[in-house]
Order: sequence, then C-alpha cells, then structure tokens
Amino acid sequence: MSKKKKQNKKRLKKRNRTENDLPAGTVSWQDDGGVHFLTPGLPPSPEIVAEMTKEYHRNIKNSPLWKDWVRKFGLKKAEDMLKECRVEIRQ
Repeated sequence: MSKKKKQNKKRLKKRNRTENDLPAGTVSWQDDGGVHFLTPGLPPSPEIVAEMTKEYHRNIKNSPLWKDWVRKFGLKKAEDMLKECRVEIRQ
C-alpha cells in the first residue's frame, strides 16, 4: 500500500470515531446554546481546541446541513455562519 493510501486510511479512521471514543464519565447534551460535553480531566490546549474546531467545520461542510445553508443563504452567509460554529472550553 502506498504512503498516501496509508495516510488517507488513517485520516478516515480518525474521522469515523463514534461517541464511544469519549472518555469514561463524559456527559453530553444539546440545548439552545449548542452541544455541550462535560468530561473529567484537564482542559485541552489552545492548539487542540483549534484542531477540534477545524474538524467540526469539516463535519458540517460534509453534511446535508451545509448544502441547505448554501442553498438558503448563499455561500458568503453560510461561511459566516460556519465561523460562528466553534469549540469553546468553559471551566
């Protein structure tokens, strides 16, 4: 298998994680303020938060929601809305 195929396979495996990949003791819920997770441990570094936000944006862009936003609001507005979707760490 080529190096590129191995990298793609690794990337896909990382993207296909499920809720079972969350640490033990993690609680999640959704309300008007967004999706929330409460998990034990130290808060992630700013770099990890930035990567989590990028992954969140990738997931949105690969979902039916993105196409719906672009159709309803246009690309510029959809991109502005996407910027508002970010990972925030609250302590």
